[in-house]
Amino acid sequence: MDLPDDVKWQIFSMNASDHGTPKADRLRTTRIASQVCRNWRELIMGSSYIWGRLILIDGQQKKAWMKEVIRRAGESKLWVEVEITSSPTVELPRHLFSTFIGILQKHWDRLEVLEININRDFITAIFYDKIWMHTNRPSPMLRSFAVHGTESTPFPQYLFSEHAPQLHSFSSTTFGIPGPFPWLSTIRSLRFFPHSITNLLEILSTTPLLESLQVDEGSNILDPEADTLVISTIPPISLPRLTTIVATVTYNMFIALFNALDVPAASCGIQLLVNIPGSFLGVERVKTEFTEALALLMMKVPRPSDDQRRLYLEIQPSTVNVNFLPVLSLQFQWGIGGPLRGAVSAVVNSFLPYVHGTTHLDARIAAGGSHYAYTDLAPLLLSMQEVTSIQGDASSLNAFSRIDVEESSKASNYSGPRVLFPVLEDGQPLGTAFGPSGYSGPLLRFLERRKKIGHPISRVCLRITAEEVTKIIESLDKISDLNVKWTDDATGDNFNYVCGSGGFPMTEKADCRYAEILFVLP
Repeated sequence: MDLPDDVKWQIFSMNASDHGTPKADRLRTTRIASQVCRNWRELIMGSSYIWGRLILIDGQQKKAWMKEVIRRAGESKLWVEVEITSSPTVELPRHLFSTFIGILQKHWDRLEVLEININRDFITAIFYDKIWMHTNRPSPMLRSFAVHGTESTPFPQYLFSEHAPQLHSFSSTTFGIPGPFPWLSTIRSLRFFPHSITNLLEILSTTPLLESLQVDEGSNILDPEADTLVISTIPPISLPRLTTIVATVTYNMFIALFNALDVPAASCGIQLLVNIPGSFLGVERVKTEFTEALALLMMKVPRPSDDQRRLYLEIQPSTVNVNFLPVLSLQFQWGIGGPLRGAVSAVVNSFLPYVHGTTHLDARIAAGGSHYAYTDLAPLLLSMQEVTSIQGDASSLNAFSRIDVEESSKASNYSGPRVLFPVLEDGQPLGTAFGPSGYSGPLLRFLERRKKIGHPISRVCLRITAEEVTKIIESLDKISDLNVKWTDDATGDNFNYVCGSGGFPMTEKADCRYAEILFVLP
């Protein structure tokens, strides 16, 4: 059945406009489609709209073909993408630069999307100056502007002549935005790197329609004393439409941002990477400041829905990572000598009211971390009374067992010792540390401890090679009556074994590819 012409045109135009597909692929598809038959060719060749979305300037396109695409675009609005990615030892094709400059000179008023990607080192300031001299005119049609590259450059002077009434998206990894501009008032999506806290907050205060914010790390770490002055002079910033924050910021910017920013708690998802100098959290005032900023942040974060009650917790020597995706992702990194326990304690205290109702925990606790797990992590983990499944590496299981031991050794009082994960059903050990020699001990201790306190795990799922199964079951054979079931996913065969009964049947199956194993406690 032949489709109507308008439907076929819609398909061709959707291909041309698909930002999720590289423009070179979209251009190639359009060119091939225009050669399939006379009807398709007439539809595509007669649409300047389609060709206007396919302007690609890169070293792979021949000069004649680039000019032909521009010609086919006619008087339509233009989506222009420039790719400069060659080695500094390879001279750029001269026609590439001249074709791009020609578009800026002749068609600036028709540009709707302009994306410049320069992944080439040693690009000189003169190179950029030749580009920016053509961007200092009003931009009546421009909706999206992006400049990404490996080298930083000064901000283009008089960009858009401060007039771009339809500009909704601005993205740059090569220069910051030196100050507020009138065109920021229409921006919906913004990515840039601020050069100071004041600069960050001033820019945000002029973007009332902002929906998506991405902040790349600022170039300097300011003195903490400067934060108080900045926060006291910047009024609260209200961004009622904001739905996404993705930011890599210094400690100072984190403190300032979430003291000033009024985030709509019902809808905004936040992903933060905060870089902290190693010595900061050793200062009591800074530790208090950090805790207060975290508390402010948590007040502004939406509660996960019932089907999103999944917490990822990672504690490493220089990193604390907490995820409630898609609504929240927090990662704190600090330099050598950073006080891990101080950061863990601050994060735990801030998250306590937030984790109630969590049903799944995925934990990665660094080896050796169990020694502070009870004092610093226990309040958070013990508050998660509704967790029914966990994932974790060997050191995480050691930390859980340590908390169980410490709690059960408490003298009886009016409330009695608390139980870690009282409704836990599933355990899924993960990671390369869970080879036969790496995780059998922690897993055995964890299973024994859960059984001893009267809260055994009913299922433990592993995905390991069948050769490892024998070694693992031999180590777990000490738990009598532990019923082990597994399925060999290479053959589909099912196996059952009761620990302590002898006659483990897996030896003859050692050549199986993988086994999905299910431990079931009676």
